[in-house]
Amino acid sequence: MPAHRLPTRLRAPRPVRLAVRLAMLGVLVTAAAVVWVAMPVPAGPQAGYAGPTAGPTRSLVQRMLDAHDCSVTGFPEDVVPGSAVVRSATGRLHHVSFETGWRVYTRHGAAQLVAVCRDQPPTARG
Repeated sequence: MPAHRLPTRLRAPRPVRLAVRLAMLGVLVTAAAVVWVAMPVPAGPQAGYAGPTAGPTRSLVQRMLDAHDCSVTGFPEDVVPGSAVVRSATGRLHHVSFETGWRVYTRHGAAQLVAVCRDQPPTARG
């Protein structure tokens, strides 16, 4: 066999192979992150969101939402909510801090988040 012939199987140096594998892993992780971020967020009672109810209590809920400048669907990104309206397990409405409303929303317990509001909760007012 002449000395000028190349081996039949070329193999990249180990650092190059490692770099290619890391790049492939980065692409895979990025794709997984994009899919995770793009997943829809559930809404409705199963997600801890109660929203205004129909029937006789609707007027009470609507008055509370109007009094505290609340939204049942949220605000634009540049608006930071200061408070929330939650419905307790017994059905009573409470105007609470946004942090308390967020805890109610994420715990998925008997209490439910009804709306987020622009004004401050009662204890934070001067």
